[in-house]
Amino acid sequence: MAKRERGDRQKTSVESLITGLVVGGGFIAFWAYGGHQVWALFGALFGGLFPAARGLSGIIAARSAAPAAKRLGERERALERERSVLVIARDRSGRVTPTLVALDCGMGIEEAESVLDSLAKKGHASMRVREDGRIEYEFSEFMSLPR
Repeated sequence: MAKRERGDRQKTSVESLITGLVVGGGFIAFWAYGGHQVWALFGALFGGLFPAARGLSGIIAARSAAPAAKRLGERERALERERSVLVIARDRSGRVTPTLVALDCGMGIEEAESVLDSLAKKGHASMRVREDGRIEYEFSEFMSLPR
């Protein structure tokens, strides 16, 4: 919804900018070709310059809000990856490897390792190196659940 509101705000700002430029340009043209009437300059200022400036500031504000929305999207994706890993860990009785996570979640092995390492650093999992050298992550909360 926030993305739609930002788009609506930017559309309104563009309309305001265009309207200001057209109206202001009309008053300036009338001033230039109509005998230099002082009231035409006031019309250009209030009917053109102010709406154009308001539209331009709205466009700048909408564009500066875009990186924040992008960061929010990245955070939501990170949370979704964590949830996916937790579901896999629950379904596999609390023991997973980066390869299994990558296979079941549809992410790369490096990304799966990154998510698993992050969960281990937060204390939600522990990393074990098996005798055969494979890295396995254990989620103790899920190890006692019935399969």
